[in-house]
Amino acid sequence: MGIAIQRDQDDIVLASTLDSDATFTLKNFGKVTSVNYGQYQTPQSNKWISTDGNVTYKKNTDGSYTITVPKYSVVNVSKKTQTPSNNNNGGNSDNSTTTSDTTNNNWNPSSPSTSNGSTGLPNYAKKTHTVVYATKGLYMYKSANFKKSQRIAKFPQAKRTNRPKFLVLGYARANNGALRYKVRSLKNGKVGYITASSKYVSNAYYQTMPKNKHISVISKKGINAYTSASLKHKTAHYKKGTRLTVKRVVKYKLTTRYQLTNGHYISASKTMVIHK
Repeated sequence: MGIAIQRDQDDIVLASTLDSDATFTLKNFGKVTSVNYGQYQTPQSNKWISTDGNVTYKKNTDGSYTITVPKYSVVNVSKKTQTPSNNNNGGNSDNSTTTSDTTNNNWNPSSPSTSNGSTGLPNYAKKTHTVVYATKGLYMYKSANFKKSQRIAKFPQAKRTNRPKFLVLGYARANNGALRYKVRSLKNGKVGYITASSKYVSNAYYQTMPKNKHISVISKKGINAYTSASLKHKTAHYKKGTRLTVKRVVKYKLTTRYQLTNGHYISASKTMVIHK
């Protein structure tokens, strides 16, 4: 069971109220714009426990939409699909217009979309619990709707080795459909929203092998090599400018490592090494 709350003429809020999924059928409404998914410790509690959620979103032949939301979730649904012309993803002004996603009919906050468009996230979106860094200057905001008055922190454009890193905690849509990351700054610990535009944000760790299997150390302090992917038991230190040969990329918790041809491991952080 659930409730549907009309906020204004342009959007609606869906909420499941019992300890089970809730299904809504709506007419004349467009895309899911944001999701807070999880559950309260108890129905009367204010303590929110985050958990993986899945909001299925289907357009019916009669023009209506059937939306199923997880228990104790809150979903915002827009009335119209907007396609503004200006894309201010960095958030350097009060405007936050962007082209909304009109190809995917589902919204799954736990992972990016697949090739068949089975979720409402674009293919460039990073998975939750992925570490990203800012390739251009940007601001962090209190909400997905970027306003100058709600800026939490400023992250100026920096050299590659000093780029600020963020842990992706989840996703949200601005009222105009712009995709945002909910993140925690690994620099100052602040939590807020930043643009999800690939022009401003990228993976902070390499996910693939270099084409020629060579990387170079770019960190001013150099990089250490270890006997395991956990980066314990240091075996060597390589100075800035050292060229290394790698044989595979290894995932380790929220990050990745490169295993060298000698069997040792180094961080695959883009602030420390570069494909050469």
